[in-house]
Amino acid sequence: TLFPYTTRFFNMVEGFRFFKKNKIVGFCFENFIRWMLKATNLVFVLDDDSLNQYKKYNKNVIKVNNSVILPEENYLNKKKHTPLRLLFVGRLSRIKGVDEIIKAVESEENIELTIVGDGEERDYLESLVKTSKISFRGALKPEQVKNEMIDSDILVMNSILEGKPMTIIEAMSYGMPIITTNVGGISELVRFGENAEKTDGTSQSIITAMKKIQLNYEGYSQKSVRISSEFDYKKVNLIIFDRIKKLC
Repeated sequence: TLFPYTTRFFNMVEGFRFFKKNKIVGFCFENFIRWMLKATNLVFVLDDDSLNQYKKYNKNVIKVNNSVILPEENYLNKKKHTPLRLLFVGRLSRIKGVDEIIKAVESEENIELTIVGDGEERDYLESLVKTSKISFRGALKPEQVKNEMIDSDILVMNSILEGKPMTIIEAMSYGMPIITTNVGGISELVRFGENAEKTDGTSQSIITAMKKIQLNYEGYSQKSVRISSEFDYKKVNLIIFDRIKKLC
């Protein structure tokens, strides 16, 4: 094939329309990334797959976590609302699978959904909504997203393409259980069956996951808070600074 998708970063050519429509740009982009990996002294990656694949180009590849500033308030005692409040945060593009999230919420009672973000699919997604249970908030500032996470119960992600989403880490720090597809490096962020449940992309699997979490909401929520501590920016920065110091 003309575009060998040899690493996760190169897979942008598969997942983004810009590269699909501009083959020459995509080809040049891949070769530039390949050259850059070979020429650099140290590479930090976020997931095991990238770690293994980038080693083909550079032996000095170090895996680190994404990091967040953890909230000062403790959310170990987060209580779910009635009706249950689901939250989606992200770009409204086809690869995010938001239409199936909407179908799941529309078909169940006592569930509400807030959709934060904007994108080319917004008009289509709004056309699917038949009730007042679903609200579109558009693109929000970080502080506003934080407030949505505090006021919501479960974060739902349904993407077919992801890396290690910061949104998941941030949501966990606010005590939110996670419903998500198992793509990219997501399995390195959450613990399925403990603070998260999988969806295969269908509305029915989202409903099933939601019902499992509701049976032990407090347990899932507390586990999310504890897992989020692994991504404290202070811990992650110490690892990065130590490796740079050794290199220097």
